[in-house]
Amino acid sequence: MIQIVNDTDIICMYGMTQKTFDSLNKDIYEVQSGQLVKVIPKSTKTFKKANELNFDLEFYQVPPRQTMYSITKEFKVNEEIVYKLNPILEREGLKAGMILKLPKKVTFSSAGDKIVNLENYAQNYNEKKLALFLPFSLDQFEKDSIDVNRILLRDRALNISLDLFEGVNWAIQHAKQKGIYTDLNVYDTKRNPRALDSLLRRVDLSDRDAIIGPLIPDNISVLSKQVERNQVPVFLPITNYD
Repeated sequence: MIQIVNDTDIICMYGMTQKTFDSLNKDIYEVQSGQLVKVIPKSTKTFKKANELNFDLEFYQVPPRQTMYSITKEFKVNEEIVYKLNPILEREGLKAGMILKLPKKVTFSSAGDKIVNLENYAQNYNEKKLALFLPFSLDQFEKDSIDVNRILLRDRALNISLDLFEGVNWAIQHAKQKGIYTDLNVYDTKRNPRALDSLLRRVDLSDRDAIIGPLIPDNISVLSKQVERNQVPVFLPITNYD
């Protein structure tokens, strides 16, 4: 039992319907400030707290015949987030009249209007498993009597690779600050399709959520054939390739 200000606050706080609230408090005809009322305890599941989810929220009253599927489509949110924000759903299921907490709808405006920061609407906080394929060609540094500075000055592909690698690392650290952790595997394609083909026969990419790279068209063809059966999305950061 808890002390309340009014029944509306409690209904919103616990995601209860008015009908459920009234059935638990049949002896109360008019709620008064400071009065004790009965509520359904919140779920003990280890959901992430709503105030830790990094997006703005709004209250939404479920209309008759509303389904969870239609809610996820209307608010562009996955079902897991809806349950995390509204533990009452685990106990009672979705009911008409229920007040839910949901992320505010994202609206895409025309040029000149306010820009929406999509970081504030992140929904999936699970660890991300990524693979990065870049043409470092690090074997060139294994030779004797090499001029490292000369290579760095003249090797355009290496410089692009290092810039992209630094950018990916920055993004990973930024995501970590948001509570999203990343498992990153980095591979040197050596700018050689045969070397890449040999590498792909030795590594398992089926558990990766996404692949970034490679950059060279011949290597893109090799990678695409290898990962096609696993349906892992491939992102080409700078390459124009059909």
